[in-house]
Amino acid sequence: VVDLTVELPGGFEVQAAGIVRWVSVADDEDDVMPGMGVELLGIDGTAAEMIRAFIASRPPRFHA
Repeated sequence: VVDLTVELPGGFEVQAAGIVRWVSVADDEDDVMPGMGVELLGIDGTAAEMIRAFIASRPPRFHA
C-alpha cells in the first residue's frame, strides 16, 4: 500500500491510499514506457469523477 497525493488541473488535490497493481520498467529492447498502475482506495464520488474525467481527456499511453 502506498500513500499518495494526486494534483489535477485546476488545483484539485486527491489524497488517497493505493495498491500498486502493475509496474513496467524501461527496456532498451521494447517500446514500453515506464510506469505503474495504482488502484486508489477509499476516494469519494466527487474525487473519483474528477479523476475519471482527467483520464478520459488524455490520449492512451499504450494499447493492449
